[in-house]
Amino acid sequence: MASIFNDDDVKKALSLIQSAKLPHPSGPLLSSFIIEALYPRLAAHYLVESIPDAVTQAVITKRDGGKCCITGKAGRFWDPLIVVPVLPVPSLWIDDEPRIFNILGAFFTPSYRDWWLVNAQIPWDMSPYHNHWLVRRSGANAFVQGVAKLDRLHLSMDEYEVKHVSIGTLDSIDLDGSYLLLGDYSRLNIEKVDPRFIGTHARLSPSCRWLEIAKQISPNMEARPCLSIGRPSQRGPFFFSGLMKTACLAVWLMASGDPDRFWNEFNALQMVRRYTSVPVPQPLDLVITPTGSDDPFHSHDAYLLTSRVPGIPLSRCQDMLSDRDGAEFVAQMQEYLTQIRATPKAVSLEHAICDTLGGSCRGPRISSGNPVGPFVDEAAFNKVLRNPDDPSRRGYRAIFTHTDLNLRNILADRIIRPDGTRGADSDGTVDWENSGYYPEYWDYTNAFFEGFRCNQRWRDVMHEIFKPFGNFSKEFEVEKRSWEGGNYI
Repeated sequence: MASIFNDDDVKKALSLIQSAKLPHPSGPLLSSFIIEALYPRLAAHYLVESIPDAVTQAVITKRDGGKCCITGKAGRFWDPLIVVPVLPVPSLWIDDEPRIFNILGAFFTPSYRDWWLVNAQIPWDMSPYHNHWLVRRSGANAFVQGVAKLDRLHLSMDEYEVKHVSIGTLDSIDLDGSYLLLGDYSRLNIEKVDPRFIGTHARLSPSCRWLEIAKQISPNMEARPCLSIGRPSQRGPFFFSGLMKTACLAVWLMASGDPDRFWNEFNALQMVRRYTSVPVPQPLDLVITPTGSDDPFHSHDAYLLTSRVPGIPLSRCQDMLSDRDGAEFVAQMQEYLTQIRATPKAVSLEHAICDTLGGSCRGPRISSGNPVGPFVDEAAFNKVLRNPDDPSRRGYRAIFTHTDLNLRNILADRIIRPDGTRGADSDGTVDWENSGYYPEYWDYTNAFFEGFRCNQRWRDVMHEIFKPFGNFSKEFEVEKRSWEGGNYI
């Protein structure tokens, strides 16, 4: 083995790998390609021809202006700039497998596919400037995972817009502006990145994200023990960053210029914890201080301190749940809603519809969020709504209601099922500030007010959740008509 490292070609290749500072574990992987090869010198020669040498890297760095071609940022010690391929040459495409060949032709068009196949067959004939660029290591990772893509602006060969691919739960990367120029900042007529590499990646980015999700939710994927808060060895965040946020921010402080809203949320959280098993934040303290302002509508500031519930909003991770997870989520939410809707009313018995303290009703779907009521009955409440005389809005009991069960306010987390497979679990609900006693259909119809945040699959899931509580389709149609007439019902 020692003789391997005395070979000049091997030493040169290993030195190039080390100096390239590739994202881990790309460096060790490439080194193993040489060291463990049957003929290390042959492997080293191939690799040297594939990796830009130090001179080429320096020229690319100058061409790209010494900043990341994706984020526009300079390098940092913890996030250095590196010269890497825009896309790896897809050598497996040269296999004469008819199905793959035809799929590529249908996706890229035959001429575009054939261009790629030529590059795959003779990669050494391709200029390194066409398929290499200067990027931050974090930017390269995001690009490889399909989290960020570059869309070329119309009629330009050099100008692009950086877009976040919002599939899955990975955060978008921090940018110094969304628009960038992949030109020659050195003005030395250095060859530029071929836009076909950028365009290929942009078209494949959503597929990369869906394939990653398919791997993560696969029933055959090995379940690994997860760190947890509350229930050891049972649960863990979707990603390590979620765990760190949960562990470091055990409490949550909210501020508002409307003390009554926080009083209501504080009381609602106490009620849910007292009468149900639904996981919600624990209310810890409520502080109200005078502002000294002459504004009668902002005379006090309010600060609500609660515990933090682990998990990720479903609006961010809805695509990470398998069909089995979705079915289990429906059953779990039905159980939670059954308990919530059975919560007794012990305040303001003379008013059927009110908040949890017997006071005014609030919410963006009622009179643009202004406090109204309380109301003695459903008929009185309907008078402040659009389409107040529609028969679909009559004959309902007033029950305890969250009022804003959209996917931003429902949290989910990964679990390990008893059979060892990985699944997802609802960690509870947040944002109870507008909760109170409302007609039975209220939670159902309001859950779809922000329906643009979820796809049809999850709209179907929300419909399924409310099935045991009645058919509210007519009420939903009335409210859709109301929404079209303005921001409130």
